[in-house]
Amino acid sequence: MHFMRQLVQWADDMRRDIYKAAIKYGGTITAEHGTGKTRKPYMNLQYTPHVLGIMKRKPLTRTTF
Repeated sequence: MHFMRQLVQWADDMRRDIYKAAIKYGGTITAEHGTGKTRKPYMNLQYTPHVLGIMKRKPLTRTTF
């Protein structure tokens, strides 16, 4: 079980490093398919607390013309 915890920690560290590199070079940590459960904990790398607060609000209703 100790090995599994280490493996999970390694994967989390690697994911954080990849996201930081993406942001550094002008990319994002998420794209057209949304955030998902695995990216949600890392959204603070890309967005300010203010912007994250806005994202947590109820979505606006869209009007189709």
